[in-house]
Amino acid sequence: MGAIINWIVGFDADNDVVQSLKSSANKSRKVVGRGTLVVDTDEVRRSTKFKDDARKAADIVRLSKSKG
Repeated sequence: MGAIINWIVGFDADNDVVQSLKSSANKSRKVVGRGTLVVDTDEVRRSTKFKDDARKAADIVRLSKSKG
């Protein structure tokens, strides 16, 4: 029955977004509405993944400025 309801409402447990949320290291996340997720920003900024992504973004900006 649950699979039918999930199919009707469009929920896919194998969806990349769902899998990403399940494996997320952020423990402060909570659902506050349909499709609305709230996460503690301090926790996100302290995460290794965010720091790595921020460093990569800074490198991209720096390279684009040097070529421009």
